[in-house]
Amino acid sequence: MDFPVNDKIKFHAAYLRGSPDNAVELDSIGLISKQILDFRLTEIPIGFGTLNFAVLPSYVRGGTYETKLVNGDEEVTTETTVDDEFGVGLCAYHDKNHSLGNNRLAFQWGNSVAKDLGSALWATPDPITSDSWKVQVLDYGVLKSSESFAMMYTAIYQRNDSGAAENNISDWVSFGLRPTYYFNKNYSIAVEGGMDYTRQEGAGEDGGDLKGALGKLTLCPQVALDNSFWARPVLRAFVTLAKWS
Repeated sequence: MDFPVNDKIKFHAAYLRGSPDNAVELDSIGLISKQILDFRLTEIPIGFGTLNFAVLPSYVRGGTYETKLVNGDEEVTTETTVDDEFGVGLCAYHDKNHSLGNNRLAFQWGNSVAKDLGSALWATPDPITSDSWKVQVLDYGVLKSSESFAMMYTAIYQRNDSGAAENNISDWVSFGLRPTYYFNKNYSIAVEGGMDYTRQEGAGEDGGDLKGALGKLTLCPQVALDNSFWARPVLRAFVTLAKWS
């Protein structure tokens, strides 16, 4: 549902419910699923672009499920209990259109079953889920300097707390560029280069942090209906060269 607050600001409300294909089935209620209320206040003018806010309270109803394992000639059945879980996702993002394109800067935070900010359950809750959280800062945009050239850029920083008592923190940093050259309205070629760095606390063989980087370069000829960067559908063929530590 959408409600105009005034001639510029809008309020949106939605109810979402989702389960992944591999969700466990709980007794008495069926597939475990996440229920979300999605509230958004958008297009708030602040002079330099617009501000937007989202609040996503999320709930997962618990229950029990059975896991069966075969140990030799014996089948072992284990019963697992999932507690009810509640979490909240928060998002604030700034949009700015300019002569060369647009930019979005966003801050996201979520805890427990809301930490992924998605519409389906990211994993079956366990005893540490309620203490988990994730924070993410990202900036991305598209620059289009002419009818024949456009470029997307993106940068992301994410910190995840699994909720465990120790070795619970992991970090992810990623950035990339995708320049695209348009031969005409329908044919183009894109080149994408990027770098990712990850660190998992206490996951190394010596008990220290496990960390590493991944660099990648992709060449991608494309066929589309228009020479707009966001034109869809797009038919792509691509080859990627990647190197990691």
